[in-house]
Amino acid sequence: MWRKGVWRATATPRLQMSCYSFILNIVLLLCLAFSFYFTSCKHYKCRPSSITTNGNKHFHTTKEFYEVDENVNLLNYQDKKSYSKNSVYQKKIFKQISLKQKIYPDLNECQTRPLRPLYYQRGQYWVLENYIPADRSFLCNQSITYTTHGDYTFLGNLELLISRWQGPVSMALYAPDADFEYTLDILVYLRNCRSQDIKTYVTFHIFFDVLHTPKIMEKCRE
Repeated sequence: MWRKGVWRATATPRLQMSCYSFILNIVLLLCLAFSFYFTSCKHYKCRPSSITTNGNKHFHTTKEFYEVDENVNLLNYQDKKSYSKNSVYQKKIFKQISLKQKIYPDLNECQTRPLRPLYYQRGQYWVLENYIPADRSFLCNQSITYTTHGDYTFLGNLELLISRWQGPVSMALYAPDADFEYTLDILVYLRNCRSQDIKTYVTFHIFFDVLHTPKIMEKCRE
């Protein structure tokens, strides 16, 4: 009996300790389960059924809230994408502008001259500037003018040149004596019977030596 009493006296605290440890384990498991539930739950079904945003907009279901949230995220992504494209485009434009400023620092300081006829003497030559002007005019900073010179024998390549250049062309022709009238006949033929680009883009200037003034010019002077 003594042994049984001793055993009973010692068994009671052991049972109490085991019960306490069992209860503590259950409490810890419940705490872990709740913490895992609230930290890892990302689907809209795990959210409360009614949500109020910072903008005081009330959604009756969590599905509505997340549909709006996804749309906002998509718009934000598209805005960022478009902003990145615009920023890249702006950088390219800035590089082009800076390169243009380096090559032509005084581009915006130029003055556009009208294509009106001017007749003057320079040294031993008479110059008939803009004698036959082009139908289309450009600003001084809008395009680059292709300049060349020669006489009526060089006009055979003009149509091919203007078809490739497609911009303003300034051509000075030496036409002394009888070559003056012959040059004018060729120019009229090229402008009216050949490519329309010649009439649109090419401005013709004529110059000749004072000692070889065309007869038609002498008659005009008289």
